[in-house]
Amino acid sequence: MTKAGKVAKETGVDVKETKREAITSVVENVKGMPMMNLVRNLRNIMELAPDKVDDAVAQLTTREKVLNSKLLPFRFATAYAEIEAVGTKKYDTTQIKFESDVIPDMTDIKNKILKGLEKALEYSVENIPALVGNTAVLIDHSGSVRGDGGGSSKVSAFSKTTTAMIGNLFGSMLAYSQRNVYVGLFGDRLISVPMDRTKGLLEFNTESFRKGDSCGGGTENGLYVFLNDAINNKTKVDNLVIFSDMVIGSGGTGGWDRSSHAGLGKFQDLFKKFKQVNPQCNTVCVDIKQTSGKSVFDKSLNVLQIAGWSDKIFNLIEVNCKGYEALIKEIEAIEI
Repeated sequence: MTKAGKVAKETGVDVKETKREAITSVVENVKGMPMMNLVRNLRNIMELAPDKVDDAVAQLTTREKVLNSKLLPFRFATAYAEIEAVGTKKYDTTQIKFESDVIPDMTDIKNKILKGLEKALEYSVENIPALVGNTAVLIDHSGSVRGDGGGSSKVSAFSKTTTAMIGNLFGSMLAYSQRNVYVGLFGDRLISVPMDRTKGLLEFNTESFRKGDSCGGGTENGLYVFLNDAINNKTKVDNLVIFSDMVIGSGGTGGWDRSSHAGLGKFQDLFKKFKQVNPQCNTVCVDIKQTSGKSVFDKSLNVLQIAGWSDKIFNLIEVNCKGYEALIKEIEAIEI
């Protein structure tokens, strides 16, 4: 596309038409457009070559092509948000416009692409590694990440996206890819979200984010509640993955029992009791926003801490959560 635009400017040919020809030639190629390029150029296809949208969607919804691309759901979710934000323009009868000036209503085209992206996103979940055993995914919905806890929860000064939106999306992606999963949202309370695999990933993400608004924004007590319940019920947990800003209460002393309202003591002590029940549990803490507070997960707790968010975190989680059998197989596969 960049080359086409440059050539058009140098030769004096219409830039839009040149780019349209470039898009058409690549989309119509026998192998189609490489998936990453296709995802990045969906808006260009939509606006410059709308007659090729069906071809693009056909490629997006080819399961083998999506899986072979190795792209993770984050890429398709990002493209979905971009296409969803594209406005639709209709013929303005109050202005003088020639035929070539009219921008057609793209609602139908836009909806086709969105449906295609949703299907691609669901296929791409298979590119997220499934962890050995069961997996508990806990997602922070306290005020510091949703934006009602004083101060900004935006992921950057130039973004409208909150930390809770990112955490919920990544948590939903991970949960959707696991064979046996528990999803919990935490704030003042813990809210359990049943995994309904009859729903698409985006629908599950939207519904769970909406439920997160009921967690209560004052504290992160729901995380204490999860650990305390697992201790009392001797619940077996193989993998525990937490998406949060990792600032849990007043230095980790703010938890209370939801029935007796008795204090649960220091977070570190509660977590050590949880590990006594689950000595082999792999714990990963994804710090989705660096804050000025101190993380409750200090080095003595022996957990993997990941800072920031990208599609690379799933590989890091997998490496940390490999079972002994998988490690033995890797060792046996080494040629000396």
